[in-house]
Amino acid sequence: MTERSKGEEPTAEEPVVGESPEPDGSAQAGEQVEAAQHDSSDEAAAATTEAEESATTEAEESSAAASGGGKKGLFIGLGSGLLVGAVAALAFAGFVKPDFLVGPGKPDGTASAVTAALAGKDAAGLAASSCRAPDGTLAPQLPPQALQLIQSAEQSGPPRRSLDSEALTPVDLTINVQGQTQTVPIDVVLGVTGGDWCMKGIADRQQ
Repeated sequence: MTERSKGEEPTAEEPVVGESPEPDGSAQAGEQVEAAQHDSSDEAAAATTEAEESATTEAEESSAAASGGGKKGLFIGLGSGLLVGAVAALAFAGFVKPDFLVGPGKPDGTASAVTAALAGKDAAGLAASSCRAPDGTLAPQLPPQALQLIQSAEQSGPPRRSLDSEALTPVDLTINVQGQTQTVPIDVVLGVTGGDWCMKGIADRQQ
């Protein structure tokens, strides 16, 4: 073999000592295929896990819906039983004490008496038509100053039952304050004490 002369440049075919040879093209292709297979395996595993979680969630929701339907049916059944029991108890009470179902009669007479007392600024008449507590205490009364402001009171309609033992009587109350007149629509609230209708108070009329 002929020794290389000093200063002689290496040929293109011979790799320079200390330099890595360029990677083979076939090796690069193999690495790319292997990486693609690895990525595909990861994607398939992720898709399988997501499908399993979705199936589990749907099963839990179906179970909860079935349980809720059962509870709703139970509540409806209990409500029906309570309703039947209440109707039976009411019928029995009416049979034993008919006055319980009949009630105190119509509130028209008391409504007219209260309206007349308001129109006449009659404090004693209002007190006589007012409800009383078991200890004899009267329902709240209009202050004398407010009573003196009333110019007129006119019933604008028949009493209407809001409850079995409560009725509202529409009254147009005209008041005079320092020469200025204003009509105020009110409801005279009637209740029942001792089986008789009486005045519980006065409220703004609900239009």
